[in-house]
Amino acid sequence: TRIWGTQRDITARKKMDRKLRENIEYSTILNYFTSSLIKQNTVEEILWDITQNCFSKLSFVDCVIYLKDETGTMLLQKAAYGRKNINGYEITNPMHLPIGKGIIGSVARSGIAEIIPDTSVDPRYIVDDKIRLSEITVPIINEGEVIGVIDSEHPDKGFFTDFHLSILQYIASLCSNKIVRAIAQEKVQKSEVRYRTFVEQSSEGIFRLEFRESISVDLPIDEMILKLERSTFIAECNDVFARMYGESNGEELIGKNPKNLKYVNINSKERDSKFIMMNFKTFEEESIEKDASGNTYYFVCNSLG
Repeated sequence: TRIWGTQRDITARKKMDRKLRENIEYSTILNYFTSSLIKQNTVEEILWDITQNCFSKLSFVDCVIYLKDETGTMLLQKAAYGRKNINGYEITNPMHLPIGKGIIGSVARSGIAEIIPDTSVDPRYIVDDKIRLSEITVPIINEGEVIGVIDSEHPDKGFFTDFHLSILQYIASLCSNKIVRAIAQEKVQKSEVRYRTFVEQSSEGIFRLEFRESISVDLPIDEMILKLERSTFIAECNDVFARMYGESNGEELIGKNPKNLKYVNINSKERDSKFIMMNFKTFEEESIEKDASGNTYYFVCNSLG
C-alpha cells in the first residue's frame, strides 16, 4: 500500500495575504479615525471620540487616555473605554499617576512607546480596575513635549503587536495638535467668562473705548486731542457705568461718542491733554461733568491706553 501526495510551501503567500489584510485594515481604521476626529472640537469631545468610537474598531477590551495636569507632574485619566466607563462620559474611580510611576508614568517621562507582552513579570505594572496580562502604552507628543498617554490592556499575554503600535502612534500624532489647540481655546473661553463676570459684577463702572480711525502717537498734542474727540466711541461698558449716565444697561451706550452722553466733562481738553502727557494713563483722576440742565456730577476715573 502506498500513499502519494503533493505539497507546496505557501508560507510566503500567507504572509503576503496577512500583510495585505493588515494594510487594508490599517487604512480603513486610519481613515475612520481621521474623519471622526475632524468633527470634534473640545478636549472632551476629542478624547471620548477616540475611546468610545474609535477603539471599538480595534477590538480592544480596554483603553484609557491620560493628560498631564497643569503642574506637569501628574497624569489624569480623561476618557476611557471598557470597564472604566460604565456611564456616559464618566470614568469609574479615575486614577491619578505621578510622572515616572508605573508603565504609563514611565512612558510619559521617556516619551517612548512600550508594548508589555506579560505584565506579570514587569514590576512597574499597576493594577487599575482589573489585572490584565498585556499592555500597550503610547505617548501623545506635541512639539517634543509629552502632553498625555494612550494606554490599553488586554487579558491575554502577547496580545498587542507592532500593528497595534503603529495605529496608536498615528492616533496620538493625529490628535496631539488638536488637543493642544482645544486646550488653548478652552483657556481663552474661560478667561473671557471670568472677564465678563468681573465686568458684570463689578461695583464700579467699567468701560472700553475704541477709535474709528487710527491715531498716530507722534502727532502734536492738540491735533491728537481733536482726533480723539472726533473718533472715540464706547465699544463696551457694564450696566453700572451706563446707570451713571442715566441709562438702564450698557448696550444702550455702545457705539456712542463720550461727548454725546447725558453728562459732559467740562474740562475734556485738559483731561485729554493730561492723559496723553502721562503716557496714555490716568490714576484716580477727578472728572467734573454737567448735564444739559447744568447739574454737576463728580467721578473718579482710572484709565490706561
